[in-house]
Amino acid sequence: MLWYFLLSKELTTWEHRIGCFYLPCKLCQREAWQLTFRLYQTEGSALSPARPDGFTMQERYQIRCSSCGCATTVHHPQTWVPHLGVPFQHEQGPVMRGVPQYVALAFMPLR
Repeated sequence: MLWYFLLSKELTTWEHRIGCFYLPCKLCQREAWQLTFRLYQTEGSALSPARPDGFTMQERYQIRCSSCGCATTVHHPQTWVPHLGVPFQHEQGPVMRGVPQYVALAFMPLR
């Protein structure tokens, strides 16, 4: 039984900020920075924990309002950034563990 728990696989979600742009939020209607994040999951176990530089199992992108915190899941930025109409500032933020409330929105469980 111990070996089962040590070798069982688990997914860990990581996030990093990849850019931002300044537009009104769709929810609160205030002009604010819209922060763009890449959320992705890597696989690990108790013996070999998941690492941010591991093989990506799933990937999502989110836009979060800096004013109200509202999050929206979007496609890859290459598909919509050229049509924004405002400058998109590319960034390389630090990689951190995913914030649970935003992870739940991006990776909704299958029912």
